[in-house]
Amino acid sequence: MGRQRACRFQPRKTMQDIGLPGPAPAFMLVVAFMTPAVVHAEKIRVPRVYPTIQAGIDAADHGDVVVVNDGVYAGDGNRNIDFRGKAITVRSKHGPESCIIDCEDGGRAFYFHSSEGSDSVLKGLTVTRGYVTGGGKDGNGGGMICDEASPTVINCSFRDNWANGGGAGVSVAGGGSPTFDSCMFVGNSDCPGYGGALNIGDASSPAVVNCIFVENLRANTGGAICALDSSNTSIVGCTIIGNSAIYGGGISLGNSARVEIANCIISDNSATGNAPTWGWGGGIVAHSYAEVIIGNCTISGNSATSYGGAISASAGRTTLGNCILWDNSAPYGGPQIAIGHRGDPCTLSVGYADVQGGQEAVYVGPNNTLLWGEGNINADPLFAAGPAGAYYLSQLTCGQDQNSPCIDAGDGTAKQLGLKKSTTCTAGGNDRNIVDMGYHYPR
Repeated sequence: MGRQRACRFQPRKTMQDIGLPGPAPAFMLVVAFMTPAVVHAEKIRVPRVYPTIQAGIDAADHGDVVVVNDGVYAGDGNRNIDFRGKAITVRSKHGPESCIIDCEDGGRAFYFHSSEGSDSVLKGLTVTRGYVTGGGKDGNGGGMICDEASPTVINCSFRDNWANGGGAGVSVAGGGSPTFDSCMFVGNSDCPGYGGALNIGDASSPAVVNCIFVENLRANTGGAICALDSSNTSIVGCTIIGNSAIYGGGISLGNSARVEIANCIISDNSATGNAPTWGWGGGIVAHSYAEVIIGNCTISGNSATSYGGAISASAGRTTLGNCILWDNSAPYGGPQIAIGHRGDPCTLSVGYADVQGGQEAVYVGPNNTLLWGEGNINADPLFAAGPAGAYYLSQLTCGQDQNSPCIDAGDGTAKQLGLKKSTTCTAGGNDRNIVDMGYHYPR
């Protein structure tokens, strides 16, 4: 029988409700006088040949591919799965909707801890009902933990997992550098720890690319993501919607973490703690000497019960550029941005951003520094709903009746910023020349 879980969203919206959308031989060089050998990757079939995922991994050699057929996998051998340091690929046959690991509230799905590198690949599986509890790392990573390991995780879904420590979906620790590409984190909850979906610590350096975080819950801080402890994290092209925590409803960054957040949507997240002691940073909170760079993000519809509806920053440095901050709210101060409300010295730089209410919408505490740079505007961005979401920009050339003031209003070119093949246009045209402010959808 499953354990009772706290801090759950019931019921939860479906993704439709929220509008989200053969190998070549490898040649091995050998010593002189020996003939080069051709190494072929073997396909290990689960469950046709091997009954469990762990049995398939145990049978695999470096370079092999473990192919997991459609189905729901549960029980021994299908949870607490260990790659054992092997450079192999474990993938589903038809994607995460068809291949599900059900941990049945009895542990986590995957445990990477043997110095796995980027050539240890997990692709196309759903992990659900992971449940971990205990002190230290035992209570981290309800769905997966990467401890001193750097695997590549592609197109995986982490849903309805639970932890009492950090990262109900995934925990990254021990200085590893894993990559999460095109993954989904939905409905994970972590009480009372850090990072409802993803927790990052121990000077780890993950890359989080093109991932979606929806309705994850954190009883403490970082409803979707929490990065701490001198970690160095890149969050690029992600959608972070409807997450909740006491503070840092979407993202929480602290303890000298260094973080880049680029081309993301951060919307409808909430910091829900009792004001004014808690409840700051509806979208993002940066604290405890975090160094944060935020570029080309759309941060909209977030709420805080005290300070900083979009962003709250204290004791560190935050740089904001080419962003749109609109329709965020906080009753105590800084509906868009609050800095230094906790009394800790902070510097925040803002340039080429559309901030609702302008500089007057920024709360600046005593002994804190706001650098209000060039190119900032205070004008309705004229969001337009399009094929992939609600945050395109109105443009005459795309069929709307007026142009958004955020068009061609950023700093730098789309090519320089890696956005040349992305778009703010509902009709899908590339952003050319001077970059538009805000999030760019993939074409």
